[in-house]
Amino acid sequence: MKHRFLYIMALLLTVATGAWAQDPDPIDLTPSADGTVWTLSTMPEYDVELEVTYYTDAELDQMAADEVIAKITAIGTVTYTPESKALIDAARTAYDALTAAQQALVANYSTLTDAETTYATAEETAYTEGVELTKNPDGTWSLAATPGFDVELEVEYKADLTLTVNIEGWTFGATANTPTVSGNEGSGAVTFEYKKKGAADDSYSTDVPTDAGEYTVRATVVETDDYVDGTATADFTIAKAAVTLTDGNDISALLPYAGKTCDVTFVRSFAASRPSTVCLPFAYAPKSGEKFYTFVGITWNQIANEYYADMIEYTGTTLTANTPYLYLPSSTGDVDFGGTYTIPATIEAGTTTSGEWKFIGTYTGLTYGTGSFSGNVYGFAAEDNGTVERGQFIKGTTGATVPPMRCYLTYNNGEQFNAKTRAATELPSIIRVRLLDSNGNVTTGIGTLNTRTGEFSADDSWYTIGGQKLPEKPVKKGVYINNGTKVLIK
Repeated sequence: MKHRFLYIMALLLTVATGAWAQDPDPIDLTPSADGTVWTLSTMPEYDVELEVTYYTDAELDQMAADEVIAKITAIGTVTYTPESKALIDAARTAYDALTAAQQALVANYSTLTDAETTYATAEETAYTEGVELTKNPDGTWSLAATPGFDVELEVEYKADLTLTVNIEGWTFGATANTPTVSGNEGSGAVTFEYKKKGAADDSYSTDVPTDAGEYTVRATVVETDDYVDGTATADFTIAKAAVTLTDGNDISALLPYAGKTCDVTFVRSFAASRPSTVCLPFAYAPKSGEKFYTFVGITWNQIANEYYADMIEYTGTTLTANTPYLYLPSSTGDVDFGGTYTIPATIEAGTTTSGEWKFIGTYTGLTYGTGSFSGNVYGFAAEDNGTVERGQFIKGTTGATVPPMRCYLTYNNGEQFNAKTRAATELPSIIRVRLLDSNGNVTTGIGTLNTRTGEFSADDSWYTIGGQKLPEKPVKKGVYINNGTKVLIK
């Protein structure tokens, strides 16, 4: 039977005191071959008393196993570090030193094998994931993180690309040009993106722009086996479209640019101080001396037994597109209405309504008796013809026409024509025009409207300031209207 001392208490008799004390020095005992006899290696110079505890083989085996169990428990969470590796190795060495019977008593042996597997996997992953390098601004490279092992790096540099992107601008409405890239030595796939010039980079889109304006295109080339990725940019312009409208023709050339910005050319001839109806599909800004008037309504002068179409002076800085106006030019000759305009999204000539009367613009030529241009319709007289004076609205008859970008009057055939309950069938054949200043005062003479030309001219008749036509030149002192001008009779 094998034996083992739990501890040895050696007591010595101190001669001087006659008391027993604990010996601070160890006492070496050597077992015999069979373990039944123990011999003092050195005889002490004092008496000793030995207390010996004996263990069975099973108890000794369990004690040996418990020591290994403790080492395995000490491993804890496995990490890929030298400290964790040392704990695993220590537990493995202790376990391997046990007998088969003692190893069988190690209840947490699977914890050791799991720890060894986990560490081996972490080690393999560390080597197979490689080393991450970061390129510095000066062209050198640095380890993004220091690995927990020695590495030998073999670095192969990819060549840089020197890219250039080229693109030709185009005119709005035309087919977009495709950009090209030079310097793509690795033949990497190319992506083109666009943004408004000066906009943030996060606004880039693969959608090709269509509106007029200045843009930037960016070409991005992907990395290849031999070349790194790269980008290049270039600016280009989508020019505004140039649209020419011709007096007397419709505006179909402008329709494709609804809601867009374009350059418009439109010239029309006028005579000084001769009003004419105008309806424009863009917001024209009147030049110095030009005057525009909007429709106020139809009034009846009981004394003169005449009907007046009152037009009040427009004081805005720009006209409202698609709105009917009466235009008073400042001089004779061509008037250029052209410019750069943002065309309305809807190009449709508008209407100004006053009671049962409507002042309507048109962008197509109209002929009386066709479509809606029939019934109680009045066109604007362009010239005298013996019975019609320039500047009057003339009731439409067969063959009468209104050219594009002009306006005309219509009556809605209400039950009552005016306060005199005149029937619609009794509408006058001529409606005179009065031009009012912004305060509603009559400023300019009175004329007629003919559907043939849409032009206006004040006649030579004399009128009171209220618009009543006089049979001859007045002799009474006062302010009158003659030839479209206020005249003071003294």
